[in-house]
Amino acid sequence: MIDQTIDFASWEKRAKTMSVEALRWSIDDCRECIKLGINPLKYTDQISVFDRELNRRANRTHKNYNASRG
Repeated sequence: MIDQTIDFASWEKRAKTMSVEALRWSIDDCRECIKLGINPLKYTDQISVFDRELNRRANRTHKNYNASRG
């Protein structure tokens, strides 16, 4: 039986260490798995975690840019 455990904490921890390129690649890989019918619930959840990390970084960058403009 395939392990269906959803471990958001470990995905979030891993996402924080990944480059933007790696996050984007992983999201694309998850989408391919979903298209192939491979554990779609797990990969949908992973996409949400990786996408949230990309958004967090984008928001942080935007805030830093605005703060530097004074």
